[in-house]
Amino acid sequence: MPNTDGEESEMVKEMIQSSGDTRGGGENVSTTEYGGNGRDNVATSREEGQSQMDRNLTDPINTQLKSAHMKTPEPGEHTPFSDEGDELLSFSPSEMSERHTPVLTDGKGDVEDDDSGWDTDLDIETEETKEVYDATGKNVYMQACKDAGVVPVSHILRHITTNKIIMKHHGLGPAGAKAIAVPLVTNTTVLTLDLEDNWIEGDGASYLADMLKENCYISDLNLAENRMGSKGAKAMSDMLVDNTSIRKLNLAGNNFKDRDAEYFLEAVKNNYRIRDLNLSHNEFAEIGGEILGAAIAATESLSHLNLSWNHLRRKGAIAVCRGMAENLSIKELNLSWNGLGNEGSLAMAETLKFNSTLQELDMTNNRITNEGALVMSKGLEVNDSLKVLRFGYNPLTAAGAMALLLSNQEQFKQCIRAT
Repeated sequence: MPNTDGEESEMVKEMIQSSGDTRGGGENVSTTEYGGNGRDNVATSREEGQSQMDRNLTDPINTQLKSAHMKTPEPGEHTPFSDEGDELLSFSPSEMSERHTPVLTDGKGDVEDDDSGWDTDLDIETEETKEVYDATGKNVYMQACKDAGVVPVSHILRHITTNKIIMKHHGLGPAGAKAIAVPLVTNTTVLTLDLEDNWIEGDGASYLADMLKENCYISDLNLAENRMGSKGAKAMSDMLVDNTSIRKLNLAGNNFKDRDAEYFLEAVKNNYRIRDLNLSHNEFAEIGGEILGAAIAATESLSHLNLSWNHLRRKGAIAVCRGMAENLSIKELNLSWNGLGNEGSLAMAETLKFNSTLQELDMTNNRITNEGALVMSKGLEVNDSLKVLRFGYNPLTAAGAMALLLSNQEQFKQCIRAT
């Protein structure tokens, strides 16, 4: 039987030899290197030959991969290779992003902010609008009108930088008064504010009163004929307790009643700055007169007081006159058109015997007859301070007029007015 093992060995040697020659880089393998029987040597030779063939086939691919790995990536281009070798690595998308994000430097080796190379809205600088202080108050007034829903008044815009705002009979109403009050809180130029006959009512008076608690420049205030009522009386009274700048205040024709006089009693007791107070054309009667009499006795600052065109009579009139007997500051008193009668004339005659500061007295149209004039003349004979006496529109005859004229000829021959 032929030796088949030997023949197979010879055939394997020839195949390996021819395979090595074809590849150009293989080595001749002899059977003596393998050892063992021939079948194992054939299997081993086949495996090594296949491995060598795989390496030869992948050499061109490895070369291309090496060159791709060594190539500097373009911006935004990522290479899926490790730094240590040429083998392809597998990364998750997040790992790829972290591993291959370009790092920028400032040329000195310091790493710049990672976001500096990307477009982002974080780099947009927001310009802060600086609010310019409006010293004139015009912009504040325009905004206040807008908030209050009223039309801005051009007169205010023209005069808010002057020392006087005189705007009578414009029908501002409460909302208009509020709009004016807002810029005047910080205004330092307006010294005189005249808003007569604008129907600001109690609410408008409250707005202006709040403003005057802060404003320390307005010294002359005219709010006559504005229908303030009790609410306005209280607001003005509270304001006078805190305000130290107002010297002249006109609150005529605001429908103040008897009980509203209590507010002004507290105001004149606690305010030592006001000099001129006008409460004419209101509805103060006997009770109001008694309260105002106590206020007159208590005040130390008022020099001009106008109580004309009220309903001061009988007890109210007597209380006012007795208050004047204790007063040491009022120089001008207007009690015209009140109906004092002969009782009031008698009370005033007694006052003139003690008062040494009153210089001007108006008792026009108070229903004073000759009897009241004769009593009045007795007080005038003693008084040496009164300079002007107005006694017109009283039912006097020649006897009553002569009694007044002769009471103090030297004092009155130049200045008495019996019109």
